[in-house]
Amino acid sequence: MALLGFNMRILVTGAFGNIGREVVRLLLQRGYRVRGFDINTKTNHKLYKSFIREPDVGNKFRMIWGDIRNPSDVFEAVKDVDAIIHLAAIIPPQSENDPGFARDINVGGTQNLMEAAKAFDPLPRFIFSSSVSIYGPRMTDPSRFRSRAPSIPDLLFYLSSGASLKACLVHRRQGSSVSEKDMATIILSTR
Repeated sequence: MALLGFNMRILVTGAFGNIGREVVRLLLQRGYRVRGFDINTKTNHKLYKSFIREPDVGNKFRMIWGDIRNPSDVFEAVKDVDAIIHLAAIIPPQSENDPGFARDINVGGTQNLMEAAKAFDPLPRFIFSSSVSIYGPRMTDPSRFRSRAPSIPDLLFYLSSGASLKACLVHRRQGSSVSEKDMATIILSTR
């Protein structure tokens, strides 16, 4: 059974991050209606202007600018979606340099998304993705970036990612089912 049904309305947080852009492109190519959510920075706005000129984008993409730390911004983004792919995160080295900011985004943002989702019936499917950073520094030891490599994370990112996962599990107890996809990703669904 497919995780996401055809023609679903999907919210992608962190839409203009490295992974977010590729996920949005892939979803649009497959015919989904996509809503992007990201912070309105000069860089993100420039990426958006370039992105909307691409052939597959058309009228199936809508952008909402906001801050994942702001519950009202998140509520507006979540409204009327069938699924949420949560990619917004602060990763190393920024998470190491500003752990409080990373926790606000990574943990607080995840909690805001789940709280907003609970306001809707049916509850949107929720896909939470971590980062390859759970495998630790890759530049000094590229062998760590193999799929069977043990997880040796950057400490502060690991802590905020673990707290985000804990928030997901709390919401599981409140009605969402959770299945593990791999060490870095969990999938919350309404089934």
